[in-house]
Amino acid sequence: MRSRKSGIIVNIGSIGGFEGVKLGGLYCATKFALEELNYILSSTNMVDVKRTISDYDKHYQELNFHEVNQKQRGDPKKLADRLIDVLTQSGVAEGREIPFRLPFGVDAYPFIQGKCEKVLKEMKEWEQVITSTDFDQ
Repeated sequence: MRSRKSGIIVNIGSIGGFEGVKLGGLYCATKFALEELNYILSSTNMVDVKRTISDYDKHYQELNFHEVNQKQRGDPKKLADRLIDVLTQSGVAEGREIPFRLPFGVDAYPFIQGKCEKVLKEMKEWEQVITSTDFDQ
């Protein structure tokens, strides 16, 4: 596929890769890993591929990791304070139920919101196809 610079990879996932289920930890973890691998392998997300593949050099040049390293906006002390509040259900988390996932950072909110909105849009567009696999009556 690399020499042809094209190809199709099909992985069979599971809803367990999107939301875990009781007693399905290992199964769901592998399906989630598969889902994320597929996401990373898409043409616009080649950021985790090792630099040894020259085809991806332009993507690394676009990222400029060295320019942002140690310049992140997040304050580790504020994060620690928020985590303590959440884990003790006090301060900013008083009276709130601890969520399963709680991302932090001004970059996290729009990133996750965007992914969720994209998934919902795709689900709506493909609803008839998604729900068309039951046995015929």
